[in-house]
Amino acid sequence: MKYNVFLSYSWRDMPIAIRLYKDLINSQVSVWRDQSDGDPTADFREEFLSRIDDCEYFIMLDSKNYRNKSNWCCTEIERCLENQKLHNGKPRLIVCLLDQDGDWRRSYKDEKFMQVFEKVNMLKYQELFFDKYDNDLRYFKTLNFICSIFNLKYKQWNDLPAIQDLEDELSDKTQNESSLAMEDYDMLLNEYKTILNLSKNNRKTIREHFTLWLEDFKECRKNIFFPKWTYCVWLGQNRHRGKYDEECKSQFYILSEEFPDDPRPWRGLGCISSKLGYYSDALIYLKKAYRLINIEGNQRHKEVSEMEILYNIGVSYLNLDEYGKALSIFQDVMKLMKNNGQNNSSVIYYTLICLTKLNRPMDERVRLLEEYLKDYPEEPELLNQLGLLYVINGDNNKALRCFIRSYSLQNSIDTFYYIICRRVAMGNLLNDTEINNVLNREHTSKDDSYWKGAICFYILKDKARAMEYYRECDNNQYQWYE
Repeated sequence: MKYNVFLSYSWRDMPIAIRLYKDLINSQVSVWRDQSDGDPTADFREEFLSRIDDCEYFIMLDSKNYRNKSNWCCTEIERCLENQKLHNGKPRLIVCLLDQDGDWRRSYKDEKFMQVFEKVNMLKYQELFFDKYDNDLRYFKTLNFICSIFNLKYKQWNDLPAIQDLEDELSDKTQNESSLAMEDYDMLLNEYKTILNLSKNNRKTIREHFTLWLEDFKECRKNIFFPKWTYCVWLGQNRHRGKYDEECKSQFYILSEEFPDDPRPWRGLGCISSKLGYYSDALIYLKKAYRLINIEGNQRHKEVSEMEILYNIGVSYLNLDEYGKALSIFQDVMKLMKNNGQNNSSVIYYTLICLTKLNRPMDERVRLLEEYLKDYPEEPELLNQLGLLYVINGDNNKALRCFIRSYSLQNSIDTFYYIICRRVAMGNLLNDTEINNVLNREHTSKDDSYWKGAICFYILKDKARAMEYYRECDNNQYQWYE
């Protein structure tokens, strides 16, 4: 078998090499890594060199360990550069820096390389509170780039980034604690892997395992952030239907007292307080989280969480009916979205609510949606919103185009109803066969029943059939229709 990529790294950098390898494999990139794909019966040197000769791309995890601790790494990169010179640029070289650039990189400088990532600090926490650890965004950028070479989309291997975070904290040497014995290290790591597996299978025993896991940390006298944070997040999941929400808030509060300079517990407190309806409290906690991410040394948190925390603050203002403040926050979030190439359609919905509540001109709402849909044209619900605004403005042609586009993306009954209404208004009604084909389609929600009833009542003028659909709606709706 031929491989697309040869992964070259120092064994001292094994954790990040495994993470990169697993993510690339999960994204369908064919990668050769010595400990995973090497033939134990083959000649070690010959197999390595032949794999380098055959591969299309050579990924070098460049670090002080790579340059100074391994003669074999030097042999691999020399073979790669030799092949580039002799074989028309094959294999092409991608360099990922694991340590900040310095004198240790005095050989094989950047001009010889096809692509260099300035600082991909993918290996370890250098300090507990992340003032130097900025790996995630750069790591994901690296993976997206490598996958794009092969016209593939990066699919993160779900388990590993979380496990990597746990491994980093378990191995952290900055805390004044005794080092873990290897058997304790393995036990704590394997217990978390068990919890992850149970979570995937929706097992009811997860909470018991969390309790045992946290007790084991106490017994091992290892007081770290990750396990407590993970438990808090699990308690607040929507699938519990609010069963643990009060406990979740209590646990986040304990975590915020234990790690007062970390913004994540404060954001967690804000989100769970908002979920419980304590909107004023939520705003206080979220503002605290926002202040913390802007403190020097929390750059990684700012990069990862700024947009989400601001979004949560905006929602809190909205829940408190402070529409002017909410609008200002959502406008800041939209700027961040544009700068970072991110997308969250909920921000647009909430912005529209604020504009409506503040009685801002209709043209402002139309402009907002038009600009957003230029960049993200495949948002059926927002296309419907824009279509309805065009209806209010009396522009049936633009409205109909929006509804047709929306329906092509998502065949929803409400959009079909909007299309029929616009055609009626323009004197261009669909025939009964087309309408009945949609009505006879299986529906999955009470909302579908409502819209089918509306089509029968308002378009087909068939009250009896409309009532059959309306009876499938909830009792309050049915009584009103009756």
